[in-house]
Amino acid sequence: MSISDIEFERSEKHYRYLRLAIEQLSETDKTFIKENLLTIISGRESSLSLKEEARELLNYLGRIDINKRNGAIAELVVICLLRTKGFSQEYCFRNLEENSAKKGFDGLVLEGEKFWLLESKSSQIGHNNSHRNTVYRAYKGLEKQLSGKNEKINNPWRNAYNHTKIAQSPHSLVKRIAKLSTNYTNYTNGDYSKIEDNNVIIGSTIIPDKRGNHHINEINFEISTLNNFIKNHKSKDEIIIAINLQTIEMFLEYLEEIIDE
Repeated sequence: MSISDIEFERSEKHYRYLRLAIEQLSETDKTFIKENLLTIISGRESSLSLKEEARELLNYLGRIDINKRNGAIAELVVICLLRTKGFSQEYCFRNLEENSAKKGFDGLVLEGEKFWLLESKSSQIGHNNSHRNTVYRAYKGLEKQLSGKNEKINNPWRNAYNHTKIAQSPHSLVKRIAKLSTNYTNYTNGDYSKIEDNNVIIGSTIIPDKRGNHHINEINFEISTLNNFIKNHKSKDEIIIAINLQTIEMFLEYLEEIIDE
């Protein structure tokens, strides 16, 4: 099944779910990635070379540790999946500066006029082969950023504002995020946002260990199971994306293919 074949499902609190198990990339997946990769990395109307951006991304992935590499690939799958569902990406895939502080929210996407905050987490197989831990970390991460409890970052709305400008987002959205950045200045007056006031997307990706001792069929991502993980969530609206990914190597190898074409 291709990434574009996955459809939304509904259940708890009317939240929506996207569930995807990837053993290998289909030709449809490869075509979609190739056609969208430059925009994903560099924003709208990029004048850069697809091959050079693919090479830079591959080099970047090679420099970071395995946990960050897993996380980056997981986030790439999440944004590809959302783009197939008509969401527009209003942020840069990577930090604006590679060695900068964390960029704040992992992403900001639009569904029509409705904007969503995205947080993506990944883990190698474990935690009873379910998505419990990654869903928890993603939700709590957003909750802490919005409430000002994460002292490791500055105002996440300011980071989101900078990303919308680089991504050449619609002016109306840039103005909305600028207003939120002004309203929630952290950080000087202690005036924070709340997760209850925001639409959030939780990306949860589980990857088997490289020793080949596990298969994605062992990873539980039934909706009845996911419901148990989100029963205490308070977001205004929520989408849960649960991905079982057999290996990140399929993406690294495809980047090599793009470079070599």
